[in-house]
Amino acid sequence: MAASLDHVVPHSRGGTHELSNLVTACYCCQFGRGEWTLAESELADPRHREPIVDGWDGLDRLANAHVA
Repeated sequence: MAASLDHVVPHSRGGTHELSNLVTACYCCQFGRGEWTLAESELADPRHREPIVDGWDGLDRLANAHVA
C-alpha cells in the first residue's frame, strides 16, 4: 500500500506531467483506475476537496526525537 504519483487526467488520455495534473494516490487505487478518467470511474476530483487538518505531525516527532 505505497503512495505513488498519479495523473488526474491519465497520461495515455492526453494528461500532462504538470503539477496541476498530479496527485498522490495509493498504488491500488492508481492501478485500479488505469486509463479511465475520474468521471468514467465515478471518482471525485481530489483537487476539489478541502484538506483535512488534524493533529498528525507527519511523524516529525520520531525524526526529531534524538534532537534535544
